[in-house]
Amino acid sequence: FQVALNEGEAALENEPREWRLHLALARIYQRASPDDDATMSLAREHTDQALEAAPGRVEVLELRAAQLFHEGDSKAALVLMDGFMERNSEQLDENPRIGRRLAEVRRQIEELGKEDQ
Repeated sequence: FQVALNEGEAALENEPREWRLHLALARIYQRASPDDDATMSLAREHTDQALEAAPGRVEVLELRAAQLFHEGDSKAALVLMDGFMERNSEQLDENPRIGRRLAEVRRQIEELGKEDQ
């Protein structure tokens, strides 16, 4: 775990706007300790950086939705997913695999959000 974080942070020194690095680090922090505010703050920083660098990427949308969910705001995560899917319905129709993937992520957030209530 710590090696992956160190390597990722070191790689960011050379490529600070590389969204894939921010995405990977955010996911590591999200999974490492979702109940620790400091860890989730680091996840949030990398999520924001990934979003800034690649706002139209589906992977970044999923990351942002996961971050909102981990922060306890499953409703905002669902609104984010629904808005993206509505705004990009034509592209999702052209690529049904991605549409199905997003629908599945949305379904999981909805189910887990119900369990947390």
